[in-house]
Amino acid sequence: MIPFFPHRLLYAGLLLLLLSPACKNSSESADQPAAQNGTQEMIRLVNEANKKIDPSKVPYFFNAARAEYYSQLADQATDPLQRISHRMNFGYELLSAGENEQSIIVLESLLEEVQKIPEATEDDLQSIKRLIALNYFRLGEQNNCIAQPNAESCIFPISEKGVYAIKTATERAIQLFEEMLQSKPDNYESIWMLNIAYMSLGRYPRDVPAKWLLPESSFRSQTAFPAFVNAAAKAGLKGPALSGGTAVDDFNNDGLLDIFASSWGVADQIRFYINKGDGTFEESSQKAGLTGVTGGLNVAHADYDNDGWMDLLVLRGAWFAQQGEIPNSLLRNNGDGTFTDVTIAAGLLSYHPTQAAVWTDFNLDGWLDLFIGNESTMGTTDQPCEFYLSNGKDPKTGQVTFTNQIDACGLSNLRGMIKGVASSDINNDGRPDLYISQFDRPNQLLINIGIAENGLVSFQDVTQHTGTGEPLNSFPCWFWDYDNDGWEDIFCRQLFYPGGRFRL
Repeated sequence: MIPFFPHRLLYAGLLLLLLSPACKNSSESADQPAAQNGTQEMIRLVNEANKKIDPSKVPYFFNAARAEYYSQLADQATDPLQRISHRMNFGYELLSAGENEQSIIVLESLLEEVQKIPEATEDDLQSIKRLIALNYFRLGEQNNCIAQPNAESCIFPISEKGVYAIKTATERAIQLFEEMLQSKPDNYESIWMLNIAYMSLGRYPRDVPAKWLLPESSFRSQTAFPAFVNAAAKAGLKGPALSGGTAVDDFNNDGLLDIFASSWGVADQIRFYINKGDGTFEESSQKAGLTGVTGGLNVAHADYDNDGWMDLLVLRGAWFAQQGEIPNSLLRNNGDGTFTDVTIAAGLLSYHPTQAAVWTDFNLDGWLDLFIGNESTMGTTDQPCEFYLSNGKDPKTGQVTFTNQIDACGLSNLRGMIKGVASSDINNDGRPDLYISQFDRPNQLLINIGIAENGLVSFQDVTQHTGTGEPLNSFPCWFWDYDNDGWEDIFCRQLFYPGGRFRL
C-alpha cells in the first residue's frame, strides 16, 4: 500500500516564508484613518505575534502555505512513492485552502499515475477519489452559495429556492461518490454526501439510487421549530470570513441593536455594523477607528468602566496551541462612535491562546471583573488561566485597570483546553459562580464563597457533588433558567457525541 497522508501530516521544517500575504499588517492601508496610540500599538503587537506562527504546527489554518511546501517536497523527491505522497498532501492542502480547481488538476493527474502502479490498493484509489469528489462538491457551493447566494442558499435541508443553478461540478461529484460506493457500498460518508449532492440539484429523493437513498426523515428535525430566513445580504451584513464571535448590543446608545463580528483568520478585519433602524446596517469599522484590528474566534462585550457605553474584548489564538500566543484586545467605547484599544493601559496584556472569557462582578464591589479561560495544548497544562479583578477607576488618570489574581485566589490549578466559561449565581446567595467547560478533561463548577482573609474572592469546587463534570469534549456553555423555577441551569455543548444534560 502506498503511504498516503492526506489528512493532517505536518512537517516541522515548513518555512515561515511561506506564510500567506494575508498575514501582512493590514493597518498599513493608505486610506486608514490615524488611530490612537493604544490601537496602533496593539495592532503592531498582534501582527508581530501572527508572524511568529509556524504553519506546520497549526493543523487548522495556513493551508495555502502548507500546499506550497508539499509542492516543493514533491518536486525535490527522488523516491517515486514519496513524491506521490507529497503530491497527495499538496492536493489535500489546496482543497482545504479553497483552491479547488487547482486541487482537482493535481489530484486527477495523481489518480491516473497511481492507477498504473501495481502496489496501489483500492484504498489508495478511494483516498484520491474522495478528495476529488469533495473538491467538486465545494466548487458547487462556491459557484452557487457564494457567487450567487439567496436567502435560502445552502441552508440544510436544501429547499426549492436553494437548488443550484450551476450544476456541472456537483454532477461530477455525484459520479465520483457513486463510483466509490460501487467499490465500498458501506461507506457512510459517501452515502451521506451523495444524498446531499442530489438534494442540492433538486433531484432528491427521486434520482438517488435506492440502495443508497437515505429516508427523508433523516433530514427533518425531531422537534417542530420555526424556520429562520437568512437576511444577512438584505441587511447589509457582508464579508466572507471564517468562524468568529458575535456581540449584539446597543453600542451607540440610540435604542437599536448593533453588531460586532470577528473572524478566526489572523488577518481578518473585525467588523462593526451600526443599526440604521430600517432593517439594514451600515458597516462602520473604519469610522470607528478599527481598521487593522483583526482576528478573534470569540468576543465578549460589557461596560467594564461604568461609563454607560458598551466595550468589547477580542479573544485570539484558539485552536493554535502554543502557536496561538497572541494578545487579546480590550476595545474601549469612546461614546462618539469610535473605539480605542486600551489593553496595555488596563493591565490586560498577555500572550495565551483563548476563545473563552466572562465579565462579572465577582467581588461585588461595583466594578466588572474578568475571567479568561486559556487553552493549554491538548493533554497538557502549559497555559494558565487569568482572573482579573478590577481596581476601579484611578482618580488621577480616570483609567480603569485590572490585576491578575489567578494565583492569589487559589485558581492556579485551572488549566486545560478550556473552550467555554460562564458565570451566574447558581445557589441564589447573591454571589456570581463560575463554570468551566474543557475539551480534554472534566468540566468544573466553582461556587463563589465570598471574600477570603486576604481580601480576594474565594471559590469552592462542587463539580463532583453537583454532577457537572460532564459532558466530556465539551465546547461553549452558558447559564439560564430554562424552566422558570428561579434556579439557574447549565447548558454545555458537546463536540462529536450526543450532549449530556444535567440539573443542579
